[in-house]
Amino acid sequence: MMGTKARSFAPLCNRSIEDLVPPDNFYRHLESKLDLGFVRDLVRSTYRECGRPSVDPRVFFFEASATDPDAALMALKKGGLHFGYHDHYAVDGGKARIILEVLVTPADVMENQPFLDMLWRSCFRWQLRPDQVTGDTTYGTVENIVDVEDQQIHAYVPLPDFDQRTPFYGASRFTYDPERDEFRCPEGQVLRRKTAKYTEGVVVYQAEAATCNACPLKAACTESSQGRQVRRSLAAEYLDRVRAYHETAAYEKAMAKRNVGVEPLFGEAKDWHGLRWAWRLSAMTTWPCRRVGARTWRTYTPRSGRSSSRHRTAAGGRRLRGAGMRPRSCSRRD
Repeated sequence: MMGTKARSFAPLCNRSIEDLVPPDNFYRHLESKLDLGFVRDLVRSTYRECGRPSVDPRVFFFEASATDPDAALMALKKGGLHFGYHDHYAVDGGKARIILEVLVTPADVMENQPFLDMLWRSCFRWQLRPDQVTGDTTYGTVENIVDVEDQQIHAYVPLPDFDQRTPFYGASRFTYDPERDEFRCPEGQVLRRKTAKYTEGVVVYQAEAATCNACPLKAACTESSQGRQVRRSLAAEYLDRVRAYHETAAYEKAMAKRNVGVEPLFGEAKDWHGLRWAWRLSAMTTWPCRRVGARTWRTYTPRSGRSSSRHRTAAGGRRLRGAGMRPRSCSRRD
């Protein structure tokens, strides 16, 4: 059963979503200029007359470029949206700044998604055994950290500070007791294990409702009448290990090295190799960005594939001091 999309917005917290969308929003202009009413007639025969209404088929056409279907919307630093790509690099942490791997993706692919594939491909292609990988907070997902640490590679990545995302006491204010498998709140009350949510990868701990409701700090801790809850990741041991790296000189050196050794590569790619603007040619789509990525890769990757920062290991493979990961936006002009 084919559904239709009607622009009807109900108030939410005394605000309408319609009011939150700026008048110059890209989709407002697109909707006013592009009539996609024919799409419903075109695909109507593929829907059944009964069942739950589907997403309006017109919606899918708003999310693609009419001239470059491989591109995706990306936010510009100075505001606004533009169709474009991300150019992802894996860079050796040595002084030579050798680019080990390049991948061009639509702009809606976050840098943490191809991280592991690029890392393992670099290791396989160049026969490398990294000591560490260095990236920004975006790379610090549980999946990435667990996979990297399981291979005895140090994950030098900042961890997101979730305490700043809530007006109440953050999880860092609660002390975990591994022997009892329970938390203690700032007032010393116990939060016992309630349930494990494996689909979310967390264990939920909850305090007694009566204890929380009588606590003088409740207003700063929770607004729930059922008792404060704290979640602990199933991969908490890995996260604690990475958090401990943050206190080491090796971690500080790796992050500083990334800022001065890896970041300039993308500025050079923009200024010298055309990464800032990749022009679309004929019916080709991602080819211009891929060409720029390949050109930059050739510039910083000698044929030997070796860097002064590597040394032979007992197992015969090469070792890296560290590898930095970072994408850069590659915009397209029609």
